[in-house]
Amino acid sequence: MDESSFRRPERPRGRTGDDRGPDEKGAAQRRCCFPDALGARVAGCTMAVKARRQYRRAVYCADSRAHGTCVKWLEQVRNAARFSLGTPRTPSALPRRTAARLQCGGLLGLGELIEKQPVTRVQDVSVLLRQALTRYGSFDRVPLQALVKKIHDLDIDGPKKP
Repeated sequence: MDESSFRRPERPRGRTGDDRGPDEKGAAQRRCCFPDALGARVAGCTMAVKARRQYRRAVYCADSRAHGTCVKWLEQVRNAARFSLGTPRTPSALPRRTAARLQCGGLLGLGELIEKQPVTRVQDVSVLLRQALTRYGSFDRVPLQALVKKIHDLDIDGPKKP
């Protein structure tokens, strides 16, 4: 008898690709574009799937088309607000506070453009972006200067204590 006969068979650690549900397979590849806005409760989304991955909370998108729309919108807003936020031209990770201002201000500003009144919370990001595409035809036609002002003036932390 050799010693390999006493070894236990190796079991896969963690999740394998086969034990996920049908909706979760694709969602695991699509990280939400607005996690800071959802976490701050400035926005909600019906496409958001919350999960825990290795002791961290993560938000994923359940629909690939909605995710593509969100990616395009966030790129458009980031390019428009680049000078105001002082971010580099090259695509790199933003500091957390800057990313939160970009996400929250972009969504609240778009909500104000669509609703024609001040907005404090966006009920559903995917519905808002679809409404914007219906109204303007594409994200290139959205008047982004008003959004840049909203992003620049947004105070994430609230009023400062003296």
